[in-house]
Amino acid sequence: MLSIPKYDYGLPGSGLLIWHIDESIIQSNLSANKVNLNKERRGVDLEEGDGAQDLGYDAGILGTQINIGWYFDPWFAGNEGFFT
Repeated sequence: MLSIPKYDYGLPGSGLLIWHIDESIIQSNLSANKVNLNKERRGVDLEEGDGAQDLGYDAGILGTQINIGWYFDPWFAGNEGFFT
């Protein structure tokens, strides 16, 4: 599939996605294809709107699917899923 009319159709929520790009990590790890190997220091990382850094981690008590993203990850007005 090369093109679809609504690219965001499969996202679990709506809002602003803020990406943290660390070019020094990308430069030093790109040739080995290990840009996001270290979960604590990723080259490309989503700043999650719920305040929890759970993408790529085991979800534990929240269920097995939360580690692939969920409704409260995007930043949007009225996001009540923020965890401090």
